[in-house]
Amino acid sequence: MIVSSSPPRKIIYCDCDCFYASVEMRDDPTLRLKARIRRVKALESTHKLYVKIRFANFRQTTVECVGSAVDPALYRTLLETGYQRARLPVRLLGASIRTGEDAAALQLGLFGE
Repeated sequence: MIVSSSPPRKIIYCDCDCFYASVEMRDDPTLRLKARIRRVKALESTHKLYVKIRFANFRQTTVECVGSAVDPALYRTLLETGYQRARLPVRLLGASIRTGEDAAALQLGLFGE
């Protein structure tokens, strides 16, 4: 019988860049929104910021304000305003932007108009 006095070795790999990025996104959820805005190149055309809240009773409210920059403090204010409308548990919430593009220019006409 062979007796070993040392415990087996274990190697653990930790991707710290990914870990720290996850912590940052947890602390500031608007980072993901900012990345999406940059990806679709809508930074210059941002016209309004809005928050949509669906409550536990499936009622929904939307709060928006004019703004051109994603600001966590402003989104927090929008969330508080929306929550005060029903004061119920929140089932789902979303934060986004509205662009200032002309909707008529983006929509195709019917029958070749």
